[in-house]
Amino acid sequence: MQLHQASKTVALILAAVVLTACGARSNTQYRDDTAKLIAQRDGAIKSCYDAILKVDTSARGKVTVRFVVEAKTGLIKNTQIDDRHTTASTDLAKCVSNSLDGLVLKPADPLEGRGMFTYELEAKRKEAAKPAAPKEPKEPEDGPEDDDDDAADKS
Repeated sequence: MQLHQASKTVALILAAVVLTACGARSNTQYRDDTAKLIAQRDGAIKSCYDAILKVDTSARGKVTVRFVVEAKTGLIKNTQIDDRHTTASTDLAKCVSNSLDGLVLKPADPLEGRGMFTYELEAKRKEAAKPAAPKEPKEPEDGPEDDDDDAADKS
């Protein structure tokens, strides 16, 4: 399975527009910290996806989930599959959604966060072993001299 990092997207909107001096993260730091937290579940998602691939080898697609990061506890809650941006099967979408259960952002932030996360899941294609390219024979370093070529070079 490939978890395409380029398409793994986190968008967070803080509940408060103005950050105060009470220890709140900046929007960028909040996004980055949440992305690192969610990345901890890549292994669980891969295991679930691999199990689905055993039954359905064509399983693939995008899964977008929306969630809330609870203020003061950092608990990710209210995880929901965003059907408008999800192309994968329901089972695959549940793999991603369920994997977020129990995650806690530490240290907790005094502000509630709302997030959206997208995974693009695609099975690695097994490539057939390619035969090695035939080796070209080496010409001897002191190869046969061609008198006509030497004569042409000297004139």
